[in-house]
Amino acid sequence: MRPYSKKKFIRLRIFSLGLSLAILIAIAFFLLGNGSHHIPNFHGWTVQDVLDFVETNDDLTVRFDLVYSEEMVPARVVSQSYAPGTTITEGMRIRVEISKGIEVP
Repeated sequence: MRPYSKKKFIRLRIFSLGLSLAILIAIAFFLLGNGSHHIPNFHGWTVQDVLDFVETNDDLTVRFDLVYSEEMVPARVVSQSYAPGTTITEGMRIRVEISKGIEVP
């Protein structure tokens, strides 16, 4: 078996470094930024908190409904239409109920 020439060794080294870098980028994309985001538990969040989250997720739109609630202070999320942890898909619409506080007769 013939030893590698210095030029061939350098090319092989550059190729292996490039391949390693490409694999690391692919892993980072898969783990951090492949668009597979999940819906958090909005319970107790403010309207602005929810809007800030939706702004960072282009695939998600939100509709707010105001409801009376004896368990939650006014202007906080009482419930949501999708369970926490649900994967966000393109065009997903979530309904979020916001507390108006206790109903006063």
